[in-house]
Amino acid sequence: MIRGLSALLLLAVVAFASEVPAGKVSLSSFRAIAILDEGRIKPLDTFARGKLLQFSARETFAGKPAIQWLARVFFDPESAADDKIFRVENPQVTEALGVPAEASLRYSLKQLEPSFPALQELYRRIAPLPDKERDPVQKGVARLYVNVNQYLELQTAFLFAAPSPTLVISEPSVRARLGLPSHQTACSWLELRDLAPNLMTELERSDVSTEVMLAAQGMRQMAGNGAALSLPVLPVKTKEGLRWESPWPLLSAGISETNLLFSIHRLSRLRAAWISSDDAAFQREADGLRQEASSVCKSAGVTPPLKLEVAYNLISPFANARILYIAAFLLLMVSWLFIGPRARRLVTVAWGVILLALLLHACGIAARMAITGRPPVTNLYETFLFVAAVIVAVSLLVERTLGNRLGLLVGAISGTGFLFLAGRFATEGDTLRVLVAVLDSNFWLSTHVLAVTIGYAGVVLSGILGHVWMVQAIRGRAAAAAQTAKLVYGTQAFGLLFTFTGTILGGVWADQSWGRFWGWDPKENGALLIVIWSAMIFHARLVGWVRETGFAAASMAGILVVCFAWFGVNFLGVGLHAYGFSDGARAALYAYGSLQTLLILFGAWFAHARLAQSRGPE
Repeated sequence: MIRGLSALLLLAVVAFASEVPAGKVSLSSFRAIAILDEGRIKPLDTFARGKLLQFSARETFAGKPAIQWLARVFFDPESAADDKIFRVENPQVTEALGVPAEASLRYSLKQLEPSFPALQELYRRIAPLPDKERDPVQKGVARLYVNVNQYLELQTAFLFAAPSPTLVISEPSVRARLGLPSHQTACSWLELRDLAPNLMTELERSDVSTEVMLAAQGMRQMAGNGAALSLPVLPVKTKEGLRWESPWPLLSAGISETNLLFSIHRLSRLRAAWISSDDAAFQREADGLRQEASSVCKSAGVTPPLKLEVAYNLISPFANARILYIAAFLLLMVSWLFIGPRARRLVTVAWGVILLALLLHACGIAARMAITGRPPVTNLYETFLFVAAVIVAVSLLVERTLGNRLGLLVGAISGTGFLFLAGRFATEGDTLRVLVAVLDSNFWLSTHVLAVTIGYAGVVLSGILGHVWMVQAIRGRAAAAAQTAKLVYGTQAFGLLFTFTGTILGGVWADQSWGRFWGWDPKENGALLIVIWSAMIFHARLVGWVRETGFAAASMAGILVVCFAWFGVNFLGVGLHAYGFSDGARAALYAYGSLQTLLILFGAWFAHARLAQSRGPE
């Protein structure tokens, strides 16, 4: 496949070589054009972000939005071929391909192009292996192969509208008979396709031109290469609902529907407007495509919230909320350097900043719900968003009750940390994906999943407060530590209640979906493990086996239990719940677990000794 697409790409690069736009056009309408991708209708803006994330693990390129990168890929592939967007984390992959290593771990198409034969051969060898049986190098090769092929498809998506060096007709008399303009010699595939009757007549002449014969042969070759290119931006209403078509396959199959041909010509004019930097024409054609697709979707009873999704992308609520959480944390740190009115003013400002961050955070979650028509937690990425919001909200309630800056501090740290983690799990592309079949139930997503996720938040918050207790104890602040210990106890109870409720609801859902209440699935075992761990430390506290120090240390360990139940079980790759697997996080989880264990063992022991020393003999 690489070989065929590479040949098509070469034609595209040559075709676009002399057509670099002198200026810029606005992409406001272009980014809202609908496309069917990964089972759902989304704007091109989301499609661009998803592809750039998939290729490079970034949502922007060179500080500019992904949609601008995608426009260059579509309309100016020669310059885009120099973009270093292919992230290859494993150096053994590039070593196997003979590609010099880059410190940034990112490579351009031109850098990888000489290694295409080697990449294709390596992939051919590992293709029969299931993903679970591939080693890290083989997984890296497979990922790069898929990314390169998808990128080549994007670069050649508009080749039908570009003048091609294989479709050259220079003789003025021949061009006149065909109906071609006299000011150029290279023709586009679409241009000759529109003049097919004249071309057939010319081919039947006894003195047919060699250029005409070569052009006809080139058209057949390009049609064959383009037949498999997918860019489903053309909706068609059918009896069954909506069907989405791509320009190249339609053209290759000899499309005759007037409305589809009109849309394809719009795409051609869109490209021409970009090349000539004609902003008015570009906006006109982009608006036309957007409105035509909207009309077809509406007639089929489908109304995707494309404008809302574009606004969501532009605002980037979680990235901005993360910045605000960091700002609130810094304000709190500065406030501890002062006393009196100045410190109170800084705390007041921190309150306002963290409330604004939480509002932006909540609006982002609400926007995702409106876009998908689903509850707030449907995938692993969204669990981090939701848990962060719950922890911040509960932390602010704690701050409202105590007024000692502890709640603000925990909220700012938790919001920042979990939104960074969410970003780590968003690097596979679109995070608003269609649900897997096992999760396709809004009722259970609103009950079981939310309850369990809130339980995660409670247990994790208890563990975070356990860390705060440890710091206070090491500093010898007995009164503050005693107050924090009560919060550790209360939030652990909060987490246990919701985790237990969610686990029971999950059993009912499993009974309805799979015909059994409990099957010892790894994910089910993980949820039960949280319940058992929380119940165990409560019982140990009640019978006197552990006291303030032991309960705080056990709550800190509860974070590890939650991490295993939350996403660690997915590393096993087995069970009916193995749909949240995220490759690459295993080592990070192991490292965190090791460090957390050492901190609990030695930190809790030292904290207990310091606290006993500060309190003195009873």
